[in-house]
Amino acid sequence: SGTNISRSLGGRCIPGLPDNPSVIQKSKMTVFGLKEGAILVIACDGLWDFVSSEEVETLLKEPHHDVAQALVELALSR
Repeated sequence: SGTNISRSLGGRCIPGLPDNPSVIQKSKMTVFGLKEGAILVIACDGLWDFVSSEEVETLLKEPHHDVAQALVELALSR
């Protein structure tokens, strides 16, 4: 699962009712343990809406000079 950017930024300045806010200002946090040598990919919906975790993992196993650029190009191709 990914991070919802609007939750990360909060929504106190966006109008709404106290019991029904326009944007939820309470962040959602998930904690994962990483093993030594693991690779962490932090990306927004612009990547995750178009590229699956499995596709990212496959791309990371291939030799690329610029992995970030390769991810951008893969998302844009969709």
